[in-house]
Amino acid sequence: MSTKISSNNLFHFTKNIESVMGIISEGFRAGYCEENFKLTQEGYYNFFVPMISFCDIPLSRVHDHINKYGGYGIGMNKEWTIRNQLNPVTYISVGSYLAETLQQVVLEARNVEIDGDLEPNSRAKIPLNILRFVKNYEADLVRGEVTTENYRFYDEREWRFVPEWSSDFKPYMPPREWWERDENKAYSQVAFEKYKGELAKLRLALELKDINYIILEKESDRLKMIEYLNDNFADNSQIEIVKSKLLTKEQIENDF
Repeated sequence: MSTKISSNNLFHFTKNIESVMGIISEGFRAGYCEENFKLTQEGYYNFFVPMISFCDIPLSRVHDHINKYGGYGIGMNKEWTIRNQLNPVTYISVGSYLAETLQQVVLEARNVEIDGDLEPNSRAKIPLNILRFVKNYEADLVRGEVTTENYRFYDEREWRFVPEWSSDFKPYMPPREWWERDENKAYSQVAFEKYKGELAKLRLALELKDINYIILEKESDRLKMIEYLNDNFADNSQIEIVKSKLLTKEQIENDF
């Protein structure tokens, strides 16, 4: 029997049960995530991408991911993810033929003139859209003050929701080095806060039937989640189905 390396669910992990409840009530909220990657030794990119991130990992392999990204999670069925236009990340090996080819495609985006509204020209939008779905196959993982060297991002099997270009928020924000230039400091921080606020209003809605799993850190969280479901949803049949999908971190570690 072969061992599955992908899942029929996409998981989103977070740090507390309140966040999971918020997702169920209000939908997933997008935010800017700082992305760093290299295509070639000279082709280094650093900018902020608006996104919601998920992973395509079966429960039997999800332990390390829980420890890195949070003991609480929600697993959405693949039909929901396709309906909402999520897409897998393209993992790039530095210096590969594909990376060198992509580098040639995006050179104009790296050097494009950015006007006062952080709006690249139309020719730059296509390569920038591609870059929003690129990640290195392997690189250092930095989370706060902890760095994991040569972390294999490929093992996360990441999918992303990345919103379309909009006048309400920007599809990317420039790197920190751009912000730190004296001539840009005052404007860039104001712009970032403005677009973060607008982006936070965007939601990916879901229904109880779209949920395949809810992962909780400890057994005492189960009662909190059941009480939350009973207080906030009227469809008892759907509530009972969701209750059957509650899993704790301990259960996953012992049973999968």
